[in-house]
Amino acid sequence: MAEGGLALPMQPGSTCDPRWRAQLEALLALDERSLPSSDDEPMADSDTQLWPLTYSIHAIAARFADREDVYVSGDLFVHYVARREAGMPVHGQIAPDVLVVFGVEDRVRDSYVVWREGKPPDFVMEISSNRSWRRDRIEKRTIYEAMGVKEYFIYDPREKFRPPRLIGLRLQQSRYREIPFEPMPNGKRGLRSTTLGLYARVDGGGRLRWFDPTGGGYLRTYEQLDRERRDAEQRQRAAEAELARLREELRQGGRND
Repeated sequence: MAEGGLALPMQPGSTCDPRWRAQLEALLALDERSLPSSDDEPMADSDTQLWPLTYSIHAIAARFADREDVYVSGDLFVHYVARREAGMPVHGQIAPDVLVVFGVEDRVRDSYVVWREGKPPDFVMEISSNRSWRRDRIEKRTIYEAMGVKEYFIYDPREKFRPPRLIGLRLQQSRYREIPFEPMPNGKRGLRSTTLGLYARVDGGGRLRWFDPTGGGYLRTYEQLDRERRDAEQRQRAAEAELARLREELRQGGRND
């Protein structure tokens, strides 16, 4: 969560009042080993929030698994430089439910430090809960917009009380503009993320789904991917056993000759 009372994140290249230069340099010397990596809060308030969160992280990570310069994570602290009203630089932090960064090393991180990585996340998503939905739509929107996050999506599983269920925002001239729904290649309607090259939509059961137009299908869940992996391993073992049987038959046939 971001610290209360902080002003917007400082943009890259922002000038600093000489009075605060030493404080800024001390802050910029910090890295993920010396910054908090957990807020000691639960990853999700309920299964309603947990499923789309874990699905999005696993499915998007699998989509970019062949790229070493795409980092996908979630519920991870993003540390940035903010400043108070008087211009004093201070540490700000926020923990998106899902984040994707292009052009950085795909490695395990304790947290994501914007000033160390050299850029903010390219895409973030928040899975709203009863406790967080107002903050997701107002305060976090302001922070991500000022930070320079290209796209910000919000999925709310409880649309009955606070529509709409799915919102997409794209940065245009330093301001977020709402992304309109459009037809997907399969005839359904969804929100297109130009950053990810994917569509997000809510299916008839109210569940969040990600559609890949290049593959022509929905990104699979972790359980589906794991089942496909196990099925493939089983087929491989069966094929190897059959090959061994045929070789043994040939060997026995050669002996009989």
